[in-house]
Amino acid sequence: MEDIDQACDLSKVGGLPPLLSTIRGSPHARLRALAADIVATCCQNNPKAQQQFLDAGALDAVLLLARDDADPTARLKGLFATSALIRQNPAGQKAFRLGDGFGMLKRAMCDDMEPKIQRRAFILAKHLATSHDMHLDTMAQLGYIRAGASALASRSSDVREASLGMLLDIARHVNFERFPTAVDDFRHPMLVAGLGAIRTTLAKQTDEGERDASADERELADQLAAMLGTGK
Repeated sequence: MEDIDQACDLSKVGGLPPLLSTIRGSPHARLRALAADIVATCCQNNPKAQQQFLDAGALDAVLLLARDDADPTARLKGLFATSALIRQNPAGQKAFRLGDGFGMLKRAMCDDMEPKIQRRAFILAKHLATSHDMHLDTMAQLGYIRAGASALASRSSDVREASLGMLLDIARHVNFERFPTAVDDFRHPMLVAGLGAIRTTLAKQTDEGERDASADERELADQLAAMLGTGK
C-alpha cells in the first residue's frame, strides 16, 4: 500500500467499506489495529488517498478507535491513522475539529499509562499548532499547555521530548493578548518545576552516550526556558 497508485486502487476495488467495517466492529483487537494501520499507510503523504478515505467516513472510524478502544495497540494505530488522514489536509482538519478530535487528542496526551500513545499525541498536536491559528486557539482553551506541563514529569524521554516540542511551538505562536490564560499556564508552578527538573537532570549527565541521546531534549528544554525566562 505504500505506492500511491495502489493506495488509491483500494477505493476503486471496493476495499474501503470492509476495511472500515473491521475498524468499527471487529471483535478482535489485532484486526482493528491492522485495519487502522492500513488506513495510515495508504494516506501517509497521499492527498488523493486522504480525500478518498475521508469521503468514505474513515476519520470517524479511526477517531472512535483512538478514543474508546480498550486495546492500547488499537488506540495507538487509530491515532496513527488519524494523523495520516489530516496532516497537510485542511478538509481533514476541519472534520477532525467537528468530530471532537481535539478532545480525543488531549485525552491521549494525558494517557500516562501508554507512553507511545502520549508521544504520538504530542507529535500530532505540535503539527496542528503550526497549521492554523484556529487550532492553536482551541489548544489554549482546552488546556493543552497544562497537559504538556504534566507530561514533563514522565519517565519516558520520548514523551518529555515530544511534550517540550509542542509547548515550544505553542509558546512561539499563541496570541497571548487574545488568550491571557496561556500566560498563566506557561507560568504555572507545575510547568516551571518540570522544566527545571529536566534541565537539572540533563545538566548532570556525564556519560557521553547519554548526553548524545538526550541532546534534542536538552535543546528543546533550553529554548523553552529562554522563551519563558525561567533561568539560564
